[in-house]
Amino acid sequence: MTSMQMRRIEGGWGLLSMVQLLTGVVAPIGFFFPIAILAAAAYRPESHSPDVLYAMSDIYWLMLVGNACIFVLQVWSIGYAALVDNRAKPVFPRWFGYLNLVLGILLVPGAFVFLTKTGPFAWNGLLANMLPTAVYFIWKIATPIVLLRAVKSEEEEAAEKAAPSEQLAST
Repeated sequence: MTSMQMRRIEGGWGLLSMVQLLTGVVAPIGFFFPIAILAAAAYRPESHSPDVLYAMSDIYWLMLVGNACIFVLQVWSIGYAALVDNRAKPVFPRWFGYLNLVLGILLVPGAFVFLTKTGPFAWNGLLANMLPTAVYFIWKIATPIVLLRAVKSEEEEAAEKAAPSEQLAST
């Protein structure tokens, strides 16, 4: 739905809507594998040594937090599209564009989790995990609301375009 709304901004399938579509397809894979590793660790914990469970937990967190880079491209494409929309009634509100850009910036430190074990850039650190998670939570609530409003405005635009042609047909 996001790609279709961005397509309205670009007047067809453009670079931004295609980047969002492709990253929207690929990004969930980055969440699936870490969750599968954690599920494997929890499947038979009694049969694994604590070292194996620690290693699996570490892999889970490093992959989950460190794979955010593909999501950065996705939210930046959405944010940029929202900010370049010059229509009288924009598809997305400008604040949503800024929210996407800020989220993308906050996700970048996640790439450094592979280099540090403690501190703000660690998998559980303020910059790599806590702050991005808080803003992601806000984004996750705002996005469906904004998309539902965008779909409603698209329906209203379609009704406005259909109204003059219906009047001509009735005369």
